Amino acid sequence: MTIKRSSLKKIIIVLLLCLLGAAVYLFIHRGEETTDDAAIDGRNMIVSPKVSGYVTVLNIDDNQRVKAGDVLLEIDPADYIIRRDRAKAVLDAANAQIVSSEALLQKAQSDLGRMQRLTDKARSQEQLDQVTQAQKSAQANYDQLSAASRQAAADLAQAEKDLADTKLIAPMDGIITKRGVERGNYVQPGQALSSLVGTDIWVTANFKETQLKHMHIGDVVDISVDAFPSMNLEGKIDSIQLGTGAYFSAFPPENATGNYVKIIQRVPVKIVITKMPDAKLYLGPGMSVTPVVYTGTGPEKAPENPPEKSHE
Repeated sequence: MTIKRSSLKKIIIVLLLCLLGAAVYLFIHRGEETTDDAAIDGRNMIVSPKVSGYVTVLNIDDNQRVKAGDVLLEIDPADYIIRRDRAKAVLDAANAQIVSSEALLQKAQSDLGRMQRLTDKARSQEQLDQVTQAQKSAQANYDQLSAASRQAAADLAQAEKDLADTKLIAPMDGIITKRGVERGNYVQPGQALSSLVGTDIWVTANFKETQLKHMHIGDVVDISVDAFPSMNLEGKIDSIQLGTGAYFSAFPPENATGNYVKIIQRVPVKIVITKMPDAKLYLGPGMSVTPVVYTGTGPEKAPENPPEKSHE
């Protein structure tokens, strides 16, 4: 079977066009690195109380935005007010006793000093022993009351802290998620009541280790979000993890076996978003994105041995 010259020419033209197209594509996208193993990351904390009690005020709901300093909920403070007032009364009593004990100590020290200045003819050894013992007793009593006063002050400080902790304050701006508490519930210290997802977000992209050769901190990144195809975020490389993701996993691979297959590892790269999108668009941790890193666009590194300046 023979191929006509015209058909052969067409095949060659098509092949040349394919090669040309591939060359143009590679030229246009040279210096670009991308991965689909990337997602939005952010700060997430568990909202939990430091004291126990019944929830009397609840100011949060699922997916509600809060500001740092907002009161999320309040625990019944009645018992903690009583403890605070009791601790304050104990401290006041201890301080009053210290005032009286200090006066007795000063008198005992004065009597001892006066007795020590007398000659042996003017006072007996028994008299000296008595005032010495009185001074020691006064000093011991003062030290004991001072220790009790310090303990009472510590108890008052703890009581005031516990009272303040009946109000759960938002430590950062964010959105309430997974709320698991209702007004009237009895809560205990450390109990997970909800999650607070911070508004400070970034992208964690897991690039193949073979893609890192030309990447540098500061390289410009375009980020497309799967949930919003028309949205294009702008970012830059903030840092590159020193170690692969597998190495820091709960069960890192153990390759000390006879059968070893080399697998290209992935390294997490943190990308900060330099131009935030509209606040009405919900972007949260776990949402899939596709970053494109333009290598060589970051700060240039200075040469290790710069050439000497010419003196001509």
